[in-house]
Amino acid sequence: MIEYDEAVAAVEAAADWSAWAPFAAVATSAPTTPGVCLFRANSRIIYLGVAGPRDGNGRKDPTGLYGRFSIYRGGRITGFGQAIFDMALADRDFLAARQAELEAGSAQTRRRLGRAAYEHISPDVRWTTVLTKLDALQLEKSIVGLLRVYDLLNREAIRYRARRPEGFSRIVPSGVSR
Repeated sequence: MIEYDEAVAAVEAAADWSAWAPFAAVATSAPTTPGVCLFRANSRIIYLGVAGPRDGNGRKDPTGLYGRFSIYRGGRITGFGQAIFDMALADRDFLAARQAELEAGSAQTRRRLGRAAYEHISPDVRWTTVLTKLDALQLEKSIVGLLRVYDLLNREAIRYRARRPEGFSRIVPSGVSR
């Protein structure tokens, strides 16, 4: 197994990545083309996502990275949203703030809690664009191969660690004990 820093260096060399930026600052300016995105929190890559043309199921959903980020901005708790929500739930400060809102009579919805989790974790993001969704899936597979034994919260990496639990260590936000 290669060390984390070596794995990250290999990921960096695998594509022409955008600069790291706060997700909240760039989510609305991401390209509408297919691509792969990396998210980090506490200076560690925590999630890898793929975005391609969206089928939309008859809806007029945005496409590519912009479309994927729109889902995340909306607070949907799927994929990366679930990972962020899990991280937030492990943080006493996040839970205390939600408890205070509840006691103040503030309405709590799944989406509102999801958006609060994004704001609380405040992840950084970077991406690379590719020509097709197939290209994105191939790049994802190679990156998962490099980072899957670390705290990567990607379905393929989680499945890998489920088969090899010795390679898994749970992500915990800074200031929270394991």
